[in-house]
Amino acid sequence: MISKSAVEQLGRALRVELAAHGATAGIAYFGVVDTAMTHDMLDADDLGREIDNLLPWPLNRRITAERAARTIVDGIRRRAPMTVAPAGWRQYSWLRGLVNPVLDRRMATDGHLHGLLHRLEARNR
Repeated sequence: MISKSAVEQLGRALRVELAAHGATAGIAYFGVVDTAMTHDMLDADDLGREIDNLLPWPLNRRITAERAARTIVDGIRRRAPMTVAPAGWRQYSWLRGLVNPVLDRRMATDGHLHGLLHRLEARNR
């Protein structure tokens, strides 16, 4: 989540800094892209399946890599500051300033999530 936020802020800063030169910058924001890495991390792994099951519908919908590529091309053509796919993430992006503080509080106190994170960390020791 940190890297997505950092890229979004970089895109915002670049749009401001490049505006005086008539240039812009856009970012693409995806939910879960169905790739070999997704299958290895979320489908073929017990902890991955538990993590994947935490996302509610429609945020758990996956898109293909081809759809992600088409979304990026469309965003470039439109000179869009942000492109989002799948569509369910678009509504979330509009409301996240209101929703994220509530979700943050909820996740910070979620014992099940804490247990998953501890189990993941134990793998990397």
